Amino acid sequence: MRQKAAVFVVVLACLAVAGDASARKRWEFGLKGGLNVAGLYGSDADTIGTDTRSGVIVGAFVTMRLNEGVGIRLEGHYAQKGAKRKLPEGELTAKIDYIDLPLLVVFRREMTEDTFWLNMHVGPVLSFKVSAGGEVSAGGSYAGRDIDAITKDFDYGGAVGVGGAWNVGRFDVVIDARYTVSFVSIDDTGDDLDFRNNAFSLLGGVAVPLGYGRTGCGAIGADLGANAAGFRQLTDARVLGAGLSVSLAGARSTITSLWKVDDEATKELMQDFYRRLWILGHGKLEALRAAQLAMLEKNRSMYGEGLPATWGAFVLEGDWR
Repeated sequence: MRQKAAVFVVVLACLAVAGDASARKRWEFGLKGGLNVAGLYGSDADTIGTDTRSGVIVGAFVTMRLNEGVGIRLEGHYAQKGAKRKLPEGELTAKIDYIDLPLLVVFRREMTEDTFWLNMHVGPVLSFKVSAGGEVSAGGSYAGRDIDAITKDFDYGGAVGVGGAWNVGRFDVVIDARYTVSFVSIDDTGDDLDFRNNAFSLLGGVAVPLGYGRTGCGAIGADLGANAAGFRQLTDARVLGAGLSVSLAGARSTITSLWKVDDEATKELMQDFYRRLWILGHGKLEALRAAQLAMLEKNRSMYGEGLPATWGAFVLEGDWR
């Protein structure tokens, strides 16, 4: 009994240590990669005529969501850039690869509740050259060209794009389409030639909130239903006492039940609550209310009535944000 009561107290304390979604911001980490169709533009590039080079782009990103509609995202990519050009002796492929560091402002709009979002992103990009080389192909043979010495090691420009995100449980599937352009020439010959990078990128990947696993409360929240049998053996006074004790210990918020609750219904409700709190970035009160309304609608659909005994017992005390 004491063990289960202690577990209940820890679960109540999770709301305090898991973080305040509105005050602490929401951090998200992701990986993505895809196709990079790169080229060169500028007065001299246009004069000689160049074609695009297709390559890969792969990397990671971290997003800090400022509110439901706006966030800041830092990305790091390995991006294959360059261009192709027809020469009398064959086709020259300029292979110039970079580490790109975009810093983007992301404007996000929810299209389907808790499921699908569209975004637009824009911001500056810093690029550091990793390697540069040239290759001329003619009749199946290849000859190298040294272009590393005539291209700058650093480049900067901007990016603008659109994207979407689909929630599939504990993570989001993301896709972005983006255009990146350099603001300066990459020519380093000393002749003031105008060759600038540009690229169209199509990327896909996954994103997860950084809050998972940080406090160790995720597993407790997911398994809350398994402990409900022990929780409901406590008297109402003890439950309220547990919530008060956690509050006095410094917790900003607690969730308590007003009556005995069903194990499976509680597990389902708490899983949905933590998904909305940690993955979707809702406030605590908003997440609890949405989870309760979702269970109400599910009960009406499946059983023809709301069955408030399965979701109505839970109340949030303390900081509701």
